Amino acid sequence: MFLLSSMAIQPNDPIDVNLSDYRWENRVLILYANSALDDQYTNQMQVFSNHRDGMEERDLIIISLFNEGSSFLGDKTISLQSTESLIGKFAPDEETYKLILIGKDGGVKLQSESTITAENLFGLIDSMPMRRQEMRN
Repeated sequence: MFLLSSMAIQPNDPIDVNLSDYRWENRVLILYANSALDDQYTNQMQVFSNHRDGMEERDLIIISLFNEGSSFLGDKTISLQSTESLIGKFAPDEETYKLILIGKDGGVKLQSESTITAENLFGLIDSMPMRRQEMRN
């Protein structure tokens, strides 16, 4: 029992993240905040936690980027190098919350400095030609 509990609290090895690895497979939702304690970030994550099925149906993955503390791809810790690279590309001068939606084609589809509802996010995605084709199939 002790072995299992001590294994559970060990941090995972940081991973490198290259967004091109997700092109044509996933839509990527980047949430940027100063820290995981940012009110807008925690509110946004609460919204999404209530809509897991819709997120999964739309092939969405979440990358949480922070200036303070570790950043994450889902529940996997992102390497410092990847974190700095992604922040430099998507939030170079930001000090406040930011949400960026990247489509399966790799293009930025939405940027917002405020939280959004799952319905608005899903509506935007569902209006995209690639998503409409997915729904027809």
